[in-house]
This record gives sequence, C-alpha cells and structure tokens, in this order.
Amino acid sequence: PSGSDLPRRAASLQRTGDHRARLSPDVLEHSVGGFLVVAINQSTELSAEAPSLGFINSNTLPEATALLMSTDPGTINAIFCAILAGVVIITALGCAMGGKNWVPAMVMASYAVLIPGLFSKDFSFNIAVVFPKAIPIVGGTRYQITCPRHHPGPIRESTRSVVPLLWDTGSRSGAVLIFTFAFAVPVAKLVLLAIGELWRHSPEPWKVRAARRSILSVQVVSKWASPDMFAFALLYYLLRSLSVPPLLESLQVLDVGFTCYNIFCVSSVVSTMSVTLPADPDEPTSPNRSSAGWLGLQRAYTLVGPCAVALSLTWGFFFARGITSPVLSMYLDTDTILQELGLASLSSVIDIKALVNSDVSLWKATSTLWSWFLASGELNLLLASTMLGGLGLAATVLDMALLLAAGLTVSLQATPNSGDGLVSALLKASHFVKHLAMLDVCATGVVVVSYAAGIYREQGMMIQIQYGILYVIASELVHNLAFYYVMSAAAFSSPKGAKRASDEG
Repeated sequence: PSGSDLPRRAASLQRTGDHRARLSPDVLEHSVGGFLVVAINQSTELSAEAPSLGFINSNTLPEATALLMSTDPGTINAIFCAILAGVVIITALGCAMGGKNWVPAMVMASYAVLIPGLFSKDFSFNIAVVFPKAIPIVGGTRYQITCPRHHPGPIRESTRSVVPLLWDTGSRSGAVLIFTFAFAVPVAKLVLLAIGELWRHSPEPWKVRAARRSILSVQVVSKWASPDMFAFALLYYLLRSLSVPPLLESLQVLDVGFTCYNIFCVSSVVSTMSVTLPADPDEPTSPNRSSAGWLGLQRAYTLVGPCAVALSLTWGFFFARGITSPVLSMYLDTDTILQELGLASLSSVIDIKALVNSDVSLWKATSTLWSWFLASGELNLLLASTMLGGLGLAATVLDMALLLAAGLTVSLQATPNSGDGLVSALLKASHFVKHLAMLDVCATGVVVVSYAAGIYREQGMMIQIQYGILYVIASELVHNLAFYYVMSAAAFSSPKGAKRASDEG
C-alpha cells in the first residue's frame, strides 16, 4: 500500500472498552502484504495510532494484581499465616484438654477452613498477546486471549463456580469429577466420622462393626478431596511457562481459596488418620492364619523379603520414569486465537504455537515451583511445591522404604511372632504414610485437568495428557500391590504385630 494510505488505514484500528483490539478486514488485507514496507517506513505513525499498554513481566507487580483482579501476594501470605496459625491454635487447645481431644479439634478446624476454600477464588490467570511496536499496524497493541464466558479478561474461578461452568460448556465429566472430589468427599467424610463416633461404644455388635468400617472408610477416602489442588499447581506451572516476553504475556496467581483448601486437605487427612478404631467385635480369640495368608504365604513367608525387593525395584523404575517424563502439555493454537481476535489474516505472519509449547513433569514442576517461591516469597508456591514434592513424591518413597524394611524383617525373623515389635512399628508407620502419600491423587488431578480443559479449547488453549502419566499410574499400581502383599505376609507370620499396626495406625 502507498504511504499516503497507511495512516488512514491505521486509523481503523479500534480499541474497545474491554481492551480487545480489532482490525478491519481492509487493514489486514493490505498490512500483511506490505509487512516490510510498513515496518521500515510507517512504524512511527502507526505506533502513535495504537499506544502500548505495556508488557507486565512479573506476577507480583501491582499492575498484575489489578489486571488479574486478585488478592495481592502480601495479603495472601498474611491470610496463609493467619489460617495456619488458627488451625494450630485450635488443635493445641484440644491437646491441652488431654487424651486425643486434639483429633476432633483439628477436624473442626479443618472444616472451618473448608468453607472459604470452596467459595474463595482458587486460581486466576490472564493471557494476552502484546505486539512489539516494531510490528506494523498492530504494533504496540494488546490482544486479550482469555475470554471467560465470552467476556474478555482474566479467568478467575473458585471450586464452587467452576463446576457449573464446566457443566454449561459441555465438560460434564470434568464437572462431575470436581464436584465429587471437592464437595461429595468432604461431606461423606464428615458423615462417616459422625457414624463412627456415635456408635463406637454401642452395646450392639453390628453398630460397633459399622462404626469401625465407617472410620476405616474415612481413612481410605480422606486424601481424595485433593486432586483439584494438584491440578491447580500443575496448571500454574504450565501457564507461567507460557510467558514469552515481549510478545506473549501470561500472568497467574494461586489465590486465597487455594490456601484454604490445601490446609483443609492436609489437616483433615492427619486428623482422620489419628482416629482410634473401635474394637473389632468379630476378632477371633486366636489368629486365623489360613484366612490371613493369601497367595500361599502360609508356606512361603520366607520369600516375602525377596518379593518385596523385586516389587521395590519394579516400582522404582516406573516411579523414576513417571516423575521425570511429561504428564501434561499446553500449547496455544494460533489459528483459533487469531480468528477469535479478528486477525485471521495474520496467521501466516504470527506463529504463536512455534514460540509456546510447554510441558510439565512432576519433578520439574516441584523444583521450579520451589525456585519461584525462593525468588518471590509467595507462600502458596511453597504450599504447591510441598504438596507435589512432599506428599506426592517424598511420602511415596518413604512408604515404599517402610514396606521394604517390613518385608525383609518378616522374611529374616527366626520364628513367627519373633519380630512383632519391629514389624508392628514399621507397618504402623507405613499404614499412616500410605494414606498421606498422594501420588495417586496427583495422577487423578492430571486426569481432572484433561477433562476440564474443554472450557479453554475454544479460546485456543490446548491441554493434553502426556505419556508420563502411564508410568505414574503403573508405579502406583505396584505401590499398592506391595502394600497389601507385605501387610498380608505380616498378618500370617506376625499376626499380633500386623493387627496392632492396623488398629493403632
């Protein structure tokens, strides 16, 4: 196009109140063909027509907080400390009352934290393309990519609000999963705990039996309220990794809801795992070895050690591959984004996908979140790193080490029952750590992300499961096999120790 026509065509660049810039088809048709000419001859005039909003390169800047409409990081840290201190103080008051009164005190404190956890914002993020001023026509202009409910701006969701959003946008599997984990599981835990405590001392054996099974069920399902929080941690990593200054701006924050819900998850798991089981009314006067020993363990308990070693090595292979391989990936679809922005004619000039293609492994996410925490001091990043690295990875490794030690002890003891004390201690620790280890919950969180990703697809944000999740799932299958194998072996060779570990753990 001629130089005299360019200022008039640049004037057709419209900026609307919602910060979404658009170009008329007339401008696009001529600007792409004249890219070099425009860049050399008309950059000054065009940048004056489209003043830059500036590239925000840090999540902690006041501009980022304003754009995300979120709580500023300093306030989030203060709320984090206040909530954690409240849970500790209430638990300490229960402990001061004597006995195990700290357990119901911590349960009550955790559920008090759950309410704001469900209704406060968990996670907010904003993605925009900010064209450098050197690019003609569109230079210096911000184009909003995130567009929740067809309103350009940041995506800000609480656990409560994301369920109807997923349902309305067709991601009904994701809505059902999140509702189940975030709402149904906490309610079920509370109901089962109430039944367990109400019937604990009942004179009727069937009620005591129901109370025992209720508490056992709570201990099994307790950690399964947490998949959403692992999903948010991994999404935070992926979205922060999308940022490509000075073209692609990606801002995100883990908000107050993330703090509350994570503290609820951890404190409720610790407290429910510390609930003492009612006495078993069906307990026989002498151990029934034939029913306790499955897979022929009554004749071959000396092989438990070698089998535990074999299971540990198999688990180690899958675990190492799983945590170092990508489990999720995210990329931006250029064609979809430019079409949504009214810039489809620029698809041959701008290839965002070539710049942005982020994937995440559990190990990389843990270490990077930790480094981001050290750099910014955001306590929610410490919490996310602890959930992934501590409960997701380290607790799983510790439980496998305990199971291996218990298996070797069972195999090496001179006579049955000779290792009751040590076996009981190892199995008690394993029983507790197993229900605190959340690698299986983390894997479920990855699946939840894949089901919930449909709500972002129309905006050009593509999230996909990667092959690493298969190794993670395989490692957890072996982990569970090792747990029940060693428990069953101990029940035969050291029944008193195994029973005591089950009851006390």
